[in-house]
Amino acid sequence: MKKQWLFPVALFVMVVPWIVFSLQNSLNRVDWSCQSSYEINRIFPGNMIRAFARVSSHYHADGTGVMRFTGALLQESAGKPDIKTTLHRATEFEYSTIGSFLRITTSKATAFMGDNTPDELAGKYAYMGFNPGYVEYFQIMKIGGDAIASGFAGLPRIYCLPPVAKKHR
Repeated sequence: MKKQWLFPVALFVMVVPWIVFSLQNSLNRVDWSCQSSYEINRIFPGNMIRAFARVSSHYHADGTGVMRFTGALLQESAGKPDIKTTLHRATEFEYSTIGSFLRITTSKATAFMGDNTPDELAGKYAYMGFNPGYVEYFQIMKIGGDAIASGFAGLPRIYCLPPVAKKHR
């Protein structure tokens, strides 16, 4: 009879932190638009695969977002002609922030018209976020005014601004 309080207290201790965490994350979300040039080189013996693009990301206050990737994948092999494919894709993602950290999980990836890069190459060499379920983490840094940069290892990579307020006439 004396231990009847144990179960309600244990339940309270296990549930309340998650409720506080959820409220904190939902209160910290704002709309952001981000632009970035993107280039990544993967070097292997005898060849190199290069992905380069313009990346545009939009983070919505409800914790969802979209990213558009417009560029190319170039496969360079010693003694063979280069193979260049068009890479024009979008991802839908969910995100959350914890302090100065950003967590992004890809929920869907779509190839647009004109994209002729095989899915396997796009997800392996260009951007792993083209694979649904992929999770990545960034640091967020304020860089003046309402602008932020996200990146990793203390290096800014993607620059973001809130949407411009519309003026009423």
